[in-house]
Amino acid sequence: MKPKFLAFLSLSFLFLTTVIAQEQKKPNVLFIAVDDLKPYLNFYGYAAVKSPNLDKLAERSTVFMSNYCQQAVCAPTRASLLTGLRPDRTQVWDLKTLIRDKVPQVVTLPQLFKENGYTTAALGKIFDQRSVDKKHDEISWSEPYKNKFKFPDAYGAPVAGHYQNPELKKKYGDILEETPNNPNVKENIKVSTEALDIPDEAYADGAMVTEAIKDLKKYGSAGKPFFLAVGIRKPHLPFVAPKNIGICMIEAK
Repeated sequence: MKPKFLAFLSLSFLFLTTVIAQEQKKPNVLFIAVDDLKPYLNFYGYAAVKSPNLDKLAERSTVFMSNYCQQAVCAPTRASLLTGLRPDRTQVWDLKTLIRDKVPQVVTLPQLFKENGYTTAALGKIFDQRSVDKKHDEISWSEPYKNKFKFPDAYGAPVAGHYQNPELKKKYGDILEETPNNPNVKENIKVSTEALDIPDEAYADGAMVTEAIKDLKKYGSAGKPFFLAVGIRKPHLPFVAPKNIGICMIEAK
């Protein structure tokens, strides 16, 4: 049986739900959130962008052509989507209010799956981390939330969570050596773009997706239905990606 897909777009991020139809009563669910991805994609009629993989997904999906974010701020929108409540009900309107401080008994989307016999797990950015506890809303997940991933030994972890440029790495280290407690060290090295000739796994999203693929195989062979949430942080700025990226390319004018 071929997989069935459901996809819809909000102005804050692209949300894709993949329902993998199997010979079982409860289907597995792969939930993919992509941060700040606008509808500038080929299947939305924006021909300047080449997005072949997303185009293939759209062909076997339900694509919503008119869908809007709940609020033009990250944490409130994600809180609303994942609880099914509008921002005026969650009272999360900023980047510091905790969801369960305002609606402590709310049942989130992954929590609902968990309470109905699913293994629930998450990687990357699903909730905004500023609106939940340190375990990414612990009650929602039956597996520990993952936000640390393995990077190729030749590159190590990106500096400030984003950059692999050797010059920036050196600058970062020099600043920390001179002022170990400098709270603005990330601001001192921040650049808007980076596109190095390095493996995808050397950047945070690539390393996270590699781990997500392992989790898909692990949960898929466990004999129990699963809800796996994968939160991709790009194209949220800074715009960092491998030079030879094949997912989405803007034609040079």
